[in-house]
Amino acid sequence: MVDLEAFPTEPASDGLRAAPGACHPITDPVTLAGDDRALAERLAGELLPCGIALAQVPLTGQADVGPLRLTGGEPVLVDLGRRADRALTAIERARLGSGQRVVLALCDPHDVASAQQALDAGADDFCLRSAPGWEVRTRLTRLIAQRAPSADAAVLVVGDLELDTQSRSVRRRGQRLTLSSRQFELLRVLMRHAGEILSQARLMAELGIPQDGQPRASNLIEVHVYHLRRQIGDGRLSTVRGRGYVLHATGSSGN
Repeated sequence: MVDLEAFPTEPASDGLRAAPGACHPITDPVTLAGDDRALAERLAGELLPCGIALAQVPLTGQADVGPLRLTGGEPVLVDLGRRADRALTAIERARLGSGQRVVLALCDPHDVASAQQALDAGADDFCLRSAPGWEVRTRLTRLIAQRAPSADAAVLVVGDLELDTQSRSVRRRGQRLTLSSRQFELLRVLMRHAGEILSQARLMAELGIPQDGQPRASNLIEVHVYHLRRQIGDGRLSTVRGRGYVLHATGSSGN
């Protein structure tokens, strides 16, 4: 069972709580889709010193969450706390509006079901609703950075899987798969090291997931592996107990 409270809160370094000029720039305003005004006001106040504007779009009282008044590739926070049904629809709409847009879900502790549903709907990642503004900003920054051009080969091929790092697309047997940003990055790491056993600690380091010595923090990798397996086929990605995960060129019956 995944315990959301077990996920570590990132330690506050000088760069995370520094003056506005020291913050990593997020050039687009951040949209918060949700009805909790207190949450919106808190995050707006904590993000403002970093030069990040936050606009709240309520979900209750609208016949259709529509395009959420999104105008470009702005990051989106979706609050699952009050209207999870509309929040999941908002995630789907945000993802349809722009495949390059970063979507971060905010959920309550122990609400594993909503967190998993958010990932299924297309969220790139999730964190607790109680997370401070600096942590939300850091997670958004990391997700945005993952979309930047890299030095990887343009196209990675493992068996019938093809991953294009430039268009950020994945195909299996010619059919395009719909992956979140974090799932895409996880698959890219696994494909670069196909046939090699990768530990949870190494995957967390590759994906920029913070580690603070709490073993249960690796549950986050388990969640993303679970959803990735549903896309590429369970037999392609094996768990080697006590060691990590390995991606096979073809299906494997072992686990």
